[in-house]
Amino acid sequence: MPFALISDRGFAARMASFGIALWSVATALMGRTHGIASMAAARVCVGLGQAAFSPSSAALNAAYSTPEKRSTSFAISYGVSYLGYIIGLAGIPVAILMRLFVREPRIPHAAKDVGSWRALLANRPLRDLLLYGVTGQVVNYGIALWGVSFYMRSSGLSSG
Repeated sequence: MPFALISDRGFAARMASFGIALWSVATALMGRTHGIASMAAARVCVGLGQAAFSPSSAALNAAYSTPEKRSTSFAISYGVSYLGYIIGLAGIPVAILMRLFVREPRIPHAAKDVGSWRALLANRPLRDLLLYGVTGQVVNYGIALWGVSFYMRSSGLSSG
């Protein structure tokens, strides 16, 4: 889903609110699943909520905070978003309040023209950051999915 593109075109507050709401509802539904298919569907919705919130949150933080206060703003917004993840439906009031009270920031005309992938990838710091992020996620998922079984086998532990 092109959530970042939608956020950059002037719908950041709506996308953040949508992301928090979807994330919270899907997290609450994870506790009500009764099989692998319903668990997978709920987990996909959690991921979609995260994917909608992250770029829109960055856009809102950049629009509404000064460079000196931006890191604090990012920390608070991500902390609030995890409220929905940790407590489930508690994120719904946050999503409603955000939708009601956070205005869409004014975006200069130039920001609406996002350019091409070639132009983005020609920016070396951005390209390096993307490479770092992708590599980090691959390593993290590998450790999370394979690490437990590796340590069990190497330590002679059993699952029962």
